[in-house]
Formats: sequence, structure tokens, C-alpha cells
Amino acid sequence: MIDEGILKKLSNIEQLLKEQNLLQKNILSLDEAAIYMNLSSSALYKLTSASKITYSKPTGKCIYFKREDIDRFLAGNTYVSNSDIETQIASFKIGNVSKSNKNYGG
Repeated sequence: MIDEGILKKLSNIEQLLKEQNLLQKNILSLDEAAIYMNLSSSALYKLTSASKITYSKPTGKCIYFKREDIDRFLAGNTYVSNSDIETQIASFKIGNVSKSNKNYGG
């Protein structure tokens, strides 16, 4: 009989291999995309029904996603930190000072 600890380790290895396979694919099925996005399949299906994420249905039945579309969706609604805003303000002020100096012959 096989040790239960060994079976658990084999199961973990199998899961890691599946995840590695997902990282190498450019087109993902609904279930694969849900795993990649850490969502349930039904939650992802609701996003497609609401047209909130780009998908394709080449056979009219199965739903597929391009990895780049998923990544773009995941990167959406980005919130900028206060320190990034302060950096952008400082850069903007420096740029405007340089422009104003050129306008006044400085």
C-alpha cells in the first residue's frame, strides 16, 4: 500500500504541473481561465454575460480567452498610490517650469 504522505505529495506535484501548463498556453478555456484568475467558473461566466471581459466562442458553445485579454482585464481599475501621485505631480511641476523658462527666454 502507498503511503498517504506520498499520495499527497504526488497530488501537489500534479497540481503544480497543471498550473505550469496554464502559464504556457496563450488560449485558455473557461475553466482554465477561472483557475488562472482565481475565480469560480460561474463568476467568470457572469463576467462574459455582462460583456466585462473579452472572449470568443469559435464553435458557438465553448468559451475561450486570450491570455493577453485576461491580463488586460486583471490590470484594469488600477488604483495609484499616494507616493506615485506625488511623484507624478513633482514631474509635472518640473516639466512646466522647464516649459515656462523656454517661453520667457530662460
